[in-house]
Amino acid sequence: MFFIGFLSFCTTFSYAQKDKTFDFYASLDLNAGNYYGFDFALNTILVEKISIKVGLSNNVREPKDIPDDFGLFYKGIGMITPNYNPKEFQQSYEFLLGRVFEFKNIKSVRILVHIGIGDVKLTKPTNYKKLEYPPDVGHQYSFSYYSFKSVHFIFNPRIEFPFTNFYGLSISPILKIGNNSNFYGIGIGHIFGKIR
Repeated sequence: MFFIGFLSFCTTFSYAQKDKTFDFYASLDLNAGNYYGFDFALNTILVEKISIKVGLSNNVREPKDIPDDFGLFYKGIGMITPNYNPKEFQQSYEFLLGRVFEFKNIKSVRILVHIGIGDVKLTKPTNYKKLEYPPDVGHQYSFSYYSFKSVHFIFNPRIEFPFTNFYGLSISPILKIGNNSNFYGIGIGHIFGKIR
């Protein structure tokens, strides 16, 4: 209900300000935190105040429940290196609404505060089984992946530096909270398109 009401407000406000133009641009961020990966999003700013962001997020990390002796083995020597080939993946489609704050005397900086939701697919390795006859070189465990869906609440403030009308940089703290996984970190990236 919150998002429907907020979107209705944005639409009504935009019709009341027909003389105003809107910005439409893309953003590409590299993320680092308890996961690492990238975000790609399409963004629009209506009547210089309301921000809408629709995007795709792909992140990965080392699994936490991997066996301690999972690694690359060589027959007769033992473990050469901990080689964590299995990964835990987090992919999500996201929709966010936000407010834009600009500085009158500083045109090259603006702050956007977004909240939203994400439709998340989590993929994790499981079923680790130690091989009775491991290969001469390789892992001595077998494993499989399982996937499940979740919903995240997202809080994503963002500082943008629109150096020109068509290109800029951004930095954005990220917090995603869900039932089965959380993501926290920071994104640094590019913005390009009709920025202002």
